[in-house]
Amino acid sequence: MSRAKQLRAAELMDQTSDMTQASWNAIPHKLKVFAPCGVPWWSGIGLIISLILLPALPSPAAASSSLTLCTAESGLQNCQFHSFSEAIAALNDGDQLHIETGDYREGAVLTANSVTITAAEGAALRDTAVEGKAALVILGNDTVIEGLECSGINVPDYNGACIRLRGRNLTLRNVHFHDSQQGLLSGGEVGEVIVEDSVFERLGAIGRAHAIYMSGGDHLIVRDSRLVSSRDEGHEIKSRARKTTIENSIIGSELGRDSRTIDLPNGGEITIVNNVIQKGPNSANPDMIGIALEKEKNSTRKATSSSGAIR
Repeated sequence: MSRAKQLRAAELMDQTSDMTQASWNAIPHKLKVFAPCGVPWWSGIGLIISLILLPALPSPAAASSSLTLCTAESGLQNCQFHSFSEAIAALNDGDQLHIETGDYREGAVLTANSVTITAAEGAALRDTAVEGKAALVILGNDTVIEGLECSGINVPDYNGACIRLRGRNLTLRNVHFHDSQQGLLSGGEVGEVIVEDSVFERLGAIGRAHAIYMSGGDHLIVRDSRLVSSRDEGHEIKSRARKTTIENSIIGSELGRDSRTIDLPNGGEITIVNNVIQKGPNSANPDMIGIALEKEKNSTRKATSSSGAIR
C-alpha cells in the first residue's frame, strides 16, 4: 500500500471512532459503565459478567452443641453439667442434651427451639416442680424428649406435671411418667404433640389432672403406648385438640379410681383404632369414652386461671 493510501485509511479509522463515540454520547441513558485507566467500556464486559454470575456465599450457620448432664456422684468425666436447671438454661436453638443415669431433683424452663433431650436408662426427674407448674416447662418450639423418667411432681394447684408445654410441637418417645398429679399438660395453641412407645401410670388429681391433658392445639397423637391406672378421678387421656389420634395402645383403669379412659370434651376429628381399652372395678365413671360432652360449654371458655392453673 502506498504512503498516501496508508494516511487515507488512518483518517477514515479516526472518523469512524469519532462517529461511534458521538453516537454513544447521543443515546439517552441513565448509567454509563467505564473501565479504569481509559480502557473502552466494552473491554470490561467479561469482568462485569463474571461479577454478576459469581454465586453469593451462604451466611455461616450457628453450630449446634451436644451437652451432657450427669450427677456429681457419678464420677463421669465427660459431663459439662451436674445441675439439670443449669443444663437446660445453657441450651441454644438446635442443641442436644444427653442426661446420664441418676435422680435429678430440680425443675427447669426450656426456652430454646429445636432441642433434643435424650436420657439414659435410669435418668429421672423427681419430686420438684419449677414455677409451681412442672418438672420441665417448655416454652420453645419443636422439642423432642426420649427415654426420660419422671415421678413425684405435686403442686398446690393439684396439676403438677412432669412436662408443661407452652411452646409448639413436642415429641415424647419412650418416656415413663408416673405417680404425679399429671404426666403431660399443655396450654394454648401448642401445635402437634406426639406420644409414642411410652408409659403413663398412676397419674391424676381431684378430677382435673390427668395422665395426658392437651387443652388445645392442632393434633394429639398417641401411639404404641400404655396409659393405665389414673387416680383420683383423672382420665387416662383428655384432649381438646382439633384432631386426636389414638392407635396401637393400651388404655385402661386397671385397679385405679379413674374417670373416663378417653375424654374428648370438644369433639373434633377423632381416630381411635387398634387399641385395647379397659374399665376397671374401681373407676368412678361408667363412661369408657366421652366425645363432645362439653363442646357448647367450652366454645368460648378460657382454660387458665389467674394462677395459670388449668381447670
